[in-house]
Amino acid sequence: MSRINPSYRLHKKSGQAVVTIRKQTFYLGQFNSKESKQKYADLVRDFHLGVVTIPAGSVETMTGLAAAYLSHCKVYYAGSTEYLRIKRAFVLFLERTADTQIGQLSKADIKSFQQDCVGRSFCRRYTNQLTLCLFRGLKWLAANDYIEPSRYHDLQLVPLLVAGRTKALDHPPVSSVNLDDIEAVLKVLPPMQAAMVKVQLATAMRPGELLQMRPADVDRSKDLWIYIPRKHKNSYRGHARKIMIGPKAQAVLGPYLIGNPNDYIFSPKKIRSCKGTRTPGDRYVSTSYSRLIQRACKKAGISCWTPHQLRHTAATLYAEQCGWAETRVILGHKSLNTTLIYAETDARIAHSSVRRLG
Repeated sequence: MSRINPSYRLHKKSGQAVVTIRKQTFYLGQFNSKESKQKYADLVRDFHLGVVTIPAGSVETMTGLAAAYLSHCKVYYAGSTEYLRIKRAFVLFLERTADTQIGQLSKADIKSFQQDCVGRSFCRRYTNQLTLCLFRGLKWLAANDYIEPSRYHDLQLVPLLVAGRTKALDHPPVSSVNLDDIEAVLKVLPPMQAAMVKVQLATAMRPGELLQMRPADVDRSKDLWIYIPRKHKNSYRGHARKIMIGPKAQAVLGPYLIGNPNDYIFSPKKIRSCKGTRTPGDRYVSTSYSRLIQRACKKAGISCWTPHQLRHTAATLYAEQCGWAETRVILGHKSLNTTLIYAETDARIAHSSVRRLG
């Protein structure tokens, strides 16, 4: 069934031509002008193709600006969770500024957004992340002629929240997991889910890298297997990522490498006893992996921990046995400073020294 073309109309107050597509009104320029009709034709074409590109100058409110930037982000950040964070930031921002004209957007709007985040009990770090998403969006809008560059620079003067100078919550840094707690969780997890934990602990890979693993991605031609993930955190920077899989992880992975080499190694579909009517997905995602670990923690009667903390534990173990340089390579870091955030050997070394010398 063909779609009906949205109507080309006159906006009497401004004298511009307008068209409304998916509840968004686009301003096209002087009514009946050749330029406005060309913009209308382009929008209608994209509308029928299912992709609407919002031209600069066609929107006058923050709602239109957000729609333009999110349309860009949906393509630019495809396959990344970053799009969801950016979308959340702008959805929250629009609660106050949906009908705000471009020329009326002010630093007070950014400050009110930050206070709204604090009022929702968002921690300081997350509030700052959402604020940076707004700044990044405003920069893109300025670079693409949706807003004046001077307005972007003016809005960017609003500082991020500083520790100890705000009412926002401050969570403690991510710490490693006690090995006894890991063992307690392994005892209550089903075999395949326990294997996920064991492999991550042995390889120190990121949860997203673990969950997208397929037999076809693992080179088993030598004694040390090499896993090259198709996507990883720094793919967009052009960084290569090679994950080394040693004998312990190989022994755990072995039974799950049988079958179609293009199937995900850790798939909910491989668990026969699926509860409920929901169809299992092809693979676990980071959120479902985290949930299953937290459920196991509660079942084992211990404090909850996350897959990210498991990577911290693996980093600390490698740093204690191999040193910082090798651990940096294993974790896939370009900078040693990043590795130092993960591993927690410094305090342990200091404790040992104080016991001997203090």
